[in-house]
Amino acid sequence: MVREWGRVGSPGSVRKDWFDTEEKALTARQRLVEAKQKKGYQSMGLWGNFSSLKQGPSIY
Repeated sequence: MVREWGRVGSPGSVRKDWFDTEEKALTARQRLVEAKQKKGYQSMGLWGNFSSLKQGPSIY
């Protein structure tokens, strides 16, 4: 899982987390989303649907 954050227009920071299986990666992602939502963050829709991730990676 690759996470990027920072101010718009700046290089920002990157964190890469590696998992043994896709299932473990999806579980970690779900926990991260739930933690962010608990802090008040809202989904913008791009990654809000877990079922779309199981179909394969998206290229954007």
